[in-house]
Amino acid sequence: MDQSSVALLIDWENIKKSAKDYLNAPPDIILLKKIARRYGSLTLCRAYANWSDGQHEGDMERFSYQEIEPVFVQTKRRRDKGELVAKGSSDIRLACDCIEMLFKNPGISTFVVASGDAGFEHVVAKLKAHGKKAIMIGIRQSTGGRLETVSEGLVWYDDWVSGLKVGGEGNPNIGSALVEFKRAVEDARREKTSNSLKAIKERIKKKISDFEEENLGFSTFRHLAYLAELRKDVKIDGTVTPACAYLPDEAQADNGARLHPGVKWQKFIQALTGNTSYKWSDLAQIVKEKDIYLDDTDISDFIDSALRSGCLWFKYHSYVNSKTGAIVDSAKEYFLDLTNPKVQVYQTVR
Repeated sequence: MDQSSVALLIDWENIKKSAKDYLNAPPDIILLKKIARRYGSLTLCRAYANWSDGQHEGDMERFSYQEIEPVFVQTKRRRDKGELVAKGSSDIRLACDCIEMLFKNPGISTFVVASGDAGFEHVVAKLKAHGKKAIMIGIRQSTGGRLETVSEGLVWYDDWVSGLKVGGEGNPNIGSALVEFKRAVEDARREKTSNSLKAIKERIKKKISDFEEENLGFSTFRHLAYLAELRKDVKIDGTVTPACAYLPDEAQADNGARLHPGVKWQKFIQALTGNTSYKWSDLAQIVKEKDIYLDDTDISDFIDSALRSGCLWFKYHSYVNSKTGAIVDSAKEYFLDLTNPKVQVYQTVR
């Protein structure tokens, strides 16, 4: 990996819709950053969307936690052939920023753009003409064919969310990595130092200098963390950014949030079906039926944790008001996020 100065620019309107349409899950923000880091040091990170749109509820905060600047761009939704279509200008704003950076930030040598919009081929060509490297992150079924031709490299996001890759579970080094993970968490809690997954990984690398989760068959370090949780070695609080690791007998996170045992997560995640929409009441009933929790307060807290940790994602059921013609967002529909590391681990390992 070189140490180029990298700008990560995310057309959130585009790639989020594509991911939902073809992968049935919103994009993983942390994973987008990880892909970009492969090309050098992140100097500037921005994400473009209409943050006031209910479909992006909570996204702006998640980007801010990841030190990605959320850029507001006006978007309108309209009716087109019986479907609700969002029409915005995030792609145009992003393209303008790319050109502006050529002159205001000449030190940036690599531009990583997350979007499948074919219109970016012109921006890519302009960046290359000025001696810059242009990388696109796209989803196979929605990415313009010309982008693969004109960009320095087109990274398929689909491949990065494959989770436990072939041979991953059988890798003989996973056992020793899990032992080191557990020790790192124990040391962090004993020493009262940072227990974020980033800090835990840094501890492991001090003992195993060439440690990389990808060599174990995992696309992210979070997969290893949740495998450790599944083994009852630790508990992971994925409701915060960055996620944090705790000892298995700890009941509360440092911020007072409840830490739910892995066995409860396993029952819940394996009871849900991918590509199936659920109402909140459906989820609550599943929690009761699987004897995960029986008290309504506990059930509500558990489902909320599933949402905030990314195990579940939602979309509004939208309709057009027949009297006013306005588009109205009504009840939420919930889905299991099949690309979430926790879900992938708990569904794969039984």
